Amino acid sequence: MQQPSIKILSQIALIQSVLITLPDKHQMLEFVCSGLEDIPGVAGVDYCIHENSIEQKTPSNNNDISLRNFLIKLKDQIFAELIFEISDSNSFNPYPPFIMNLTSMLAIIFEERRMKALSYERTIALQKSEVLEKLALGAPLNEVLTALVVNYENHSPDTLCSVLLVDKDGKHLDYVAAPNLPNFYKKAVNNMSVGLDAGPCGVSAFTGKRVIVDNLKGYQYRSNYNQFAEKAGLHACWSEPIKSSSGDTLGAFTVYYCESRSPSQSDLRFIQDSARLAAITTERHTTVNSIKESEEMFRSLFEQAGGYAMILEPTKSGIPKILDVNQAACLAHDYTKSEMIGKLVAELDDEEGKKLCIERTKLIMSGKPFTIETNHVRKDGSIFPVAVFANKVQLEGKPPIILTTEYDISERKRSEAKSAALLQQNSNLTKRLFKLQEDERRYIVSELHDELGQWITALDLSAHYISMQSKDTSQDIFERAEEIKRNINQMHDTIRGMIDHLRPTLLDLVGLSGSLKGLIEQWQFQNPQIMGSLSIDAKLDELDDDLSVTIYRIIQESLNNAAKYSKADAVTVQITSQFENLEKPENLILTIKDNGCGIDTLQDSKGTGLHGMHTRALAIGADFTLESYKGEGLSIKVEFPMKNKEKSK
Repeated sequence: MQQPSIKILSQIALIQSVLITLPDKHQMLEFVCSGLEDIPGVAGVDYCIHENSIEQKTPSNNNDISLRNFLIKLKDQIFAELIFEISDSNSFNPYPPFIMNLTSMLAIIFEERRMKALSYERTIALQKSEVLEKLALGAPLNEVLTALVVNYENHSPDTLCSVLLVDKDGKHLDYVAAPNLPNFYKKAVNNMSVGLDAGPCGVSAFTGKRVIVDNLKGYQYRSNYNQFAEKAGLHACWSEPIKSSSGDTLGAFTVYYCESRSPSQSDLRFIQDSARLAAITTERHTTVNSIKESEEMFRSLFEQAGGYAMILEPTKSGIPKILDVNQAACLAHDYTKSEMIGKLVAELDDEEGKKLCIERTKLIMSGKPFTIETNHVRKDGSIFPVAVFANKVQLEGKPPIILTTEYDISERKRSEAKSAALLQQNSNLTKRLFKLQEDERRYIVSELHDELGQWITALDLSAHYISMQSKDTSQDIFERAEEIKRNINQMHDTIRGMIDHLRPTLLDLVGLSGSLKGLIEQWQFQNPQIMGSLSIDAKLDELDDDLSVTIYRIIQESLNNAAKYSKADAVTVQITSQFENLEKPENLILTIKDNGCGIDTLQDSKGTGLHGMHTRALAIGADFTLESYKGEGLSIKVEFPMKNKEKSK
């Protein structure tokens, strides 16, 4: 038997086909070869076997799976089976035995290929299943990635694999999973720089592309990576970048061989799928960690909110239900957390709060920030005041909830009550002082009018008598008597002015309205350069004495200030009554305005006149407001609670 043709044998050994077709008479072989079309990942390439050659009919694509390795492994068998059928004339004799032998040989190859593809699919499915199961169970990241690495190494027993992830600064790679790599190697290479001068893993993470080094000895790096790889017995390294769904590089999935080796298409597909699983695992771990950190931060803020924090769920009844509370709220209400969760929030309100709960909830759900002071009830029935701040919170894809923060304001209320009591005491004292002052003035007026007035009248009569008796007898005495009369009249006018200043006599004679009209007329007479006007739209003559005197004194002091300091040419005084509703008493509004030079209220409002007016208003429970700007005049507004004579009694 002669040796087969080297040309034909080499061509057969280099076949990389998916579908081999022979002339029509070889339907059996064509049928066997056509089974390759169903093998995943195998490219479709037609070859036609002729007598002296094997002709490629269509171009091979770059993703085909080579049959070369299979043919090489079986080459002895192939040669043995073909040697009887190939003549020394390099001719191809398609006898039935040759066809049968070639068919059997190809059938073995194709079956092995099919089984390997099925094994690959099962491995990937198992790998995904194990990874997803661990993810679902919340296993740590290194445990999930280690399972991924072990699965790869079990599928390819001659490999050592690792997963490295980029650190927070994005400049270094750290080992997360490499169960079978030598410890000294992992220690030496860990925290590897990301860059072109690093090992294959660092280059892959830097470029975001696959790096294949089939022989590490012949590949030079600026780092001392090679010496550690050689010491570990690693001769080939394939590194696939691990990329997130947004395209960012998260790390590298790396496969090592202890011999020089180039990857097949199935190898590349396996490492790519493994890197994709590593990306899913890492990204989900990052997301879960972020969510966990956010939840922990929220819980920490929730628990340390500085008040009583509650999360409420609106209900159909309109009264929200408690979903969650912090420990501070539990302690304040003397309930356990389990006792509070599920309660209707109205159960914590006092009777008034229960009535208003639905209306308050509607205001909150309208989206407007809600603030109120109310009373809450503890488990033992005791009541304490709280300030409530509530907001509607809309979560994506979920019904809205209500977040409330409450603060115990018992201490503030006690301080406010104490301050109010002190203010009331001060007001009462001031009011008492003004009353004593008015009483003292009334007494002085009475003494001036009744006692001193009588003496002045007697002196006037005596001076008049002397004047009449000396008119014809002594010119000197007559003139002295007339001078005494003039002095007595001047003294009389002065005392009358003092009486009017100390106690407006018209107030007792004609009431407040008439007194104010007389005051304006007298002031206008004394200050003709200023136009004064008075407008009264209220029943003033029914007011009690304290209120009447206060109004009169404030207007009197304002007119004096306007005449002395304002440089105004017009002053208006207006008194009106204001009635809002049955719950609020009628108020009396006094407004005094001038168009003068104005004052700086921060600097010039501390004079005795303004201060006295303010003090008088506060003493009687009125609100005093002063508005003025330099060059824009001055406005005084006093709002008095209406007090009639009957009410004051």
